[in-house]
Amino acid sequence: MRFAHLADCHIGAWRVAALRELADEAFAQAISTCIEQHVDFVLIAGDLFHTALPGVEHVRHVVKHLTRLKQHRIPVYFIAGSHDFSPTGKTMLSVLEEAGLARNVCVGEHTEQGFMLQPVQDEKTGVHITGILGKAGQLDSELYNNLRIQEVSGKKLFLFHTTLDELKPARMAHVTSASATSLLPQGFDYYAGGHVHIVGSTSLPGYAQIVYPGPLFPASFSELEELGTGGFYIVELNDGVKKTRIDLPVCTVRKIHISCDARTPQEVEDLIREQLTDLTGSIVLVRLTGMLSQGAAADIGFAPLFAYAQKQGAIACLRNTVGVRSPEFVEQEFTPQAAEKIEAEVIHLHVGQQPIGLSKEEEIALFTQLLNTLGQPQADGENKAAYELRVVDDAKNVLGR
Repeated sequence: MRFAHLADCHIGAWRVAALRELADEAFAQAISTCIEQHVDFVLIAGDLFHTALPGVEHVRHVVKHLTRLKQHRIPVYFIAGSHDFSPTGKTMLSVLEEAGLARNVCVGEHTEQGFMLQPVQDEKTGVHITGILGKAGQLDSELYNNLRIQEVSGKKLFLFHTTLDELKPARMAHVTSASATSLLPQGFDYYAGGHVHIVGSTSLPGYAQIVYPGPLFPASFSELEELGTGGFYIVELNDGVKKTRIDLPVCTVRKIHISCDARTPQEVEDLIREQLTDLTGSIVLVRLTGMLSQGAAADIGFAPLFAYAQKQGAIACLRNTVGVRSPEFVEQEFTPQAAEKIEAEVIHLHVGQQPIGLSKEEEIALFTQLLNTLGQPQADGENKAAYELRVVDDAKNVLGR
């Protein structure tokens, strides 16, 4: 048995037209490779699209290439990811399924005992495939509680779209919403992961191979900087698991990292320009850090620099100046505790200005409760109109109206 494991294609993610085209090209190359390698089927472990309802041009591109797979009798099995999932079910993924271009394997029903998954069987290989869709904020973990899976015989594959502690990269150390691998059901022959944009895998007792293939094409500055370009795996599953990494070199990435310490904006410009050579087919990433001797990052002339880079053959140019400091600005330490102190001071300053029939202590308590109510975050899957209506209703309840 031979299959492809893709994840996090994020078609339509980039605002920069040239980078959107590269992501499209990566998807096209991946499909071509699957056809050339005669895979039995393709797995997409979430986030095929960047949104549940992508633009028509993105849908057209995906349909074009999934149709190529269908013409070669290579089925596609998928789960929704945290980006292309919709709690209403209104998602372009369902349109692809209705058209017979792909099949959702997160199929089941809620019972008194929990969520019962019903694996889908691939006709050619006989393998059973199932999985759990991804939701933002690890809310998909709710589906794993009391999870039940219909008993089947033979080889079994499980698709998931969530962050696992054991494979969490160092750059995600601050993320506390990751789940332990024990969240996943045991006994499958391969676990096809998505969501975490890393290339990594592990084998744990009871779990065989748990694999993240990384994004098909990086979806941010830091991912381009870390990964260069994207790719996927072709997996042979017979007596064991053999993975072959397929890189998709749709471009090269030129990384320029410059310290601004004791330099003027003009001197930084000159250093950048010196490195803008031999850029044909490249994405240029400029990361600046350190303290300028004068001026600010806004004084660095990126527009003419990037225009020059494109004349040298660059496909696109991106910059990151978050780490640049200016002597004209003094950093102020700001903590959640400081914010709470400011709020309390403002409430105490204004309480009692107008008589409302409450004691000072009661009025302070009322204002504090009202402030907390108005600061509620929007819930996952809640649209803006419903969110605003809920907050207004809660505020009225606080005020007794």
